[in-house]
Amino acid sequence: MKQTNKSSLPQLFVITLVIVTTIAVGVAIAIHYDIKKDRIRDLHYSISVIKRYYELGFEQWGNALAIVGQQLHSIQGEHQDSLRLAYAKSVNAKYEELFSIGFTSPEGQVLTFSNSELGDSLPRLMDSPKSRRSFIKAKEAEFLSIGESYYFPNVEDWILPLRVPIKNESGEVIAVNTTAFKFSALIRELRSFGFDPNYKLLLVNDDFNVVQFYHPLPTDRYSELFGRDMDLLSDTTNFSIFGIPTYEAFNSFDSTQSYVLETKLVGLNHSLYAIMPQKIIWSDAQPYFIAMVIIYLLLIALMGIIFRLAVRRERKYLAHLVESEANLTSLFESTSSIIALFDRDKRVIEFNSSFYNYAKSTEDLEIYKGMDVIGKLKNTEAAAKFIEWQDRALSGEKFKETTAYALPDGTQLYFLFSYNPIYQDNQITGLSMFVENITELKTYQNKLEELVDSRTKEIFKKNITLQEALENLRKTQQRLIASEKMASLGLMAAGVGHEVNNPLNFIKNGATALKATLEDNETNIEEYRPFLDIIYDGVKRANSIVNSLSHFSRQVKSMDESCDLNSIIENCLTIVHSEVKDRVTIRKNLMTNCPVFQGNEGRLHQALLNFINNAQQAIAGEGVIDIATRKEGNQLVVSIRDNGQGISKENIEKIADPFYTTKSPGEGTGLGLFISYGIIEEHSGEVFVESEPQQGTTFTLKFHLTT
Repeated sequence: MKQTNKSSLPQLFVITLVIVTTIAVGVAIAIHYDIKKDRIRDLHYSISVIKRYYELGFEQWGNALAIVGQQLHSIQGEHQDSLRLAYAKSVNAKYEELFSIGFTSPEGQVLTFSNSELGDSLPRLMDSPKSRRSFIKAKEAEFLSIGESYYFPNVEDWILPLRVPIKNESGEVIAVNTTAFKFSALIRELRSFGFDPNYKLLLVNDDFNVVQFYHPLPTDRYSELFGRDMDLLSDTTNFSIFGIPTYEAFNSFDSTQSYVLETKLVGLNHSLYAIMPQKIIWSDAQPYFIAMVIIYLLLIALMGIIFRLAVRRERKYLAHLVESEANLTSLFESTSSIIALFDRDKRVIEFNSSFYNYAKSTEDLEIYKGMDVIGKLKNTEAAAKFIEWQDRALSGEKFKETTAYALPDGTQLYFLFSYNPIYQDNQITGLSMFVENITELKTYQNKLEELVDSRTKEIFKKNITLQEALENLRKTQQRLIASEKMASLGLMAAGVGHEVNNPLNFIKNGATALKATLEDNETNIEEYRPFLDIIYDGVKRANSIVNSLSHFSRQVKSMDESCDLNSIIENCLTIVHSEVKDRVTIRKNLMTNCPVFQGNEGRLHQALLNFINNAQQAIAGEGVIDIATRKEGNQLVVSIRDNGQGISKENIEKIADPFYTTKSPGEGTGLGLFISYGIIEEHSGEVFVESEPQQGTTFTLKFHLTT
C-alpha cells in the first residue's frame, strides 16, 4: 500500500520567519537600550566634569573676591574713594572674564564701581526689585552668592553677578563685594571641555527657582529664557541606569522629549541640569537599524531561495525513492560485513553472501532461509552467547557487543556484533544482525592504547604547565587594564595642575606688582603686608597642591628613581588635605633620615595615595589616621592606621581582588587596592593588613633595602 505524506515545509518556513523576525526585533531593542545606556553614562560624565569645574571655579572666584573686598574695606581715610576706585580698576583690568568690580555697603549703596569715574553717582542695589532680592540673599550667604542674570548693553553681553559678603570678627556683614562675570567667558570654558553640542546645560538659581544659564543657545534668545521660572521640564518620569538617577521630561523651550540628569552645586545656590534630546539616541541607532533591515530582508530572501530549493529537493527525493529501494538490495550484497535478519523464532529470513561464506568457511554450514543457524553451530559456547543476544534484541534492546571467536585451527578472530529489534506497527517482529570482522582493528587498537596512554601522561604534564601560564597571563592582563585606567587618571591630574598654574602666576605677579607700586608711592608697606602675606600664602599652598599632583601624575616607567617615602607621604597628604580637614586628624611619626631606595616615584605616589584615601573613606565622621615610617633590620616599614569602620573577616581576603569593593555604586571601582598591591609587589615589597569591625584597620607596607 502506497502511503503519501503532506509536506511540512510551508509550516517550517512560517515558523522560521517568525523566529527570525522576533530575533531582529529583540536585537533592535537591545541596540537601542545599549546606545541609551552609553549616552546616559556619557551625559553623567559630562555633568560630573562641569559640576566640578563650576564648584572649583566659583570657589576660586569667591576666595579672590573675599580678598579684594577685605582690601577695599581696609582702605580708609581722606582719599579712600579714589584709592578704592584705583584698586578696583587695577584688579578688573587683570581678568577679561570680569565686567566690573563693585564694593557695596550693607544697605545696598554701591561705594566703588570699577567702570565708573570718581564723583559719578553710583546706584543703590535695593532700589531695583530684581537686584534687591539678589542682594538680600548675598548678605545671608555663608560664602558666595550668584545673582540673577541680566543683559548689559555697554559690553553687549549677558552678565552673571557674583557677590561675597564681607564680615567682621563678630560675623556681621560690613560690606558686600560684587562683580559681574561675562557669559561669553563661561561659554568659552564649556567649549574647551568638548561638551557634546547636542546636549543642553541648564543652570538654575535655587534661591528664586529661575533659569540662570542655558547652553548652547544663541545670545539673541537669552531674553526669552532668563528670569523665567524653572518650568521648562514637565511630564517627568524617573528611572535609573547603572545607578545613575535619570528622568524623562518634555523640554518646553526646545519642544523635545529629553533625558535629564540633575545635580546640586556644592556650596552654591544653584542646581545644574544636563539635558539630552531622545532623538539623539534614535539618530545614533539609525545606521544600525538600517543595517538590520537590510540584513533582515536579505535573510528573508535567502529563506525564500532555500525554501524553493527544499521543495525541489523533496520532489526529487520522492522521485528517487523507488530507485533507492531498488538499490538497497545491491548495497545489501556489496558490503563485506555480515548482515542477517531473523524472525521471532530466531530463524534466518534474509542474509547476504558474506554471512553465507563465513558460515561455510568457519562452521561448514550451508545456509538457507528459515534455518535455525545458531542451533547448528559447533561452538556451543559461542552459540549460547548468540542466543542470549538475540533474546535481548527481541525484548526491544538495541546494542553492540564485541567477542572473540576461535576457529578449529586455533586462529583467534574478533567480531563486532550490532543487534537491533525490527518493528512493524509498534510490534517487534524480528531482529537484524550486523557483524564486522575487527581482528586487524583490534590488533592496532591494542598498540594505539599503549601509545595513547604514554602520550596522555605527557600531555597532562604539559597541560598543567599551560594552565599555570594562562593564569599568569590573566593576572597580567587584569593589572594592565587597571594600570591603563590609572595612567588616564594621572594624565587628567597633570592637565589640571598645568591649568591651575596659570591663574596662580597671575595672582602672584599681581601681588608683586601691587607691592612694587606701594613701595614706589612711598606708602607705608607694613600697613598692607598682612594682605600681601595672605595672597602669597594662598599662592604657596596652591603651588604645593599642584606639585603634589605632578608627583601623582608622573608617567615614568623606569624603576631607577630615588624614592623618599617621607616626601611621598607628605605629597599625598597635601592632595587629600581638602578631604580630611576639619574632619580627620592626621598624626605623623616619620623617621628622620629616611633611607632612599630605587623605584618608580610616580607609582609609589599612586599606591600610598590609595591607602591613605581608603583610610579616610573608612572614617564615617570624625577620626584619626596614624602614619609612621620606621626601619626594622633590612626593611623599611610604613604603617597607615585608621579608627574607621574596619573590615570583616570574610571580606579581608578579598580586598586585593580586582573590581571588589564594599562601597556603594558610584563611590568606588574596586581597583584601588588591587593596583596598590601590584605596585608594592613591583617594588619587591609586601602588604599586611589587620582589621577589626568598628575598631579600625592597619595597613603595613614592608620594603626590602639593598645593602
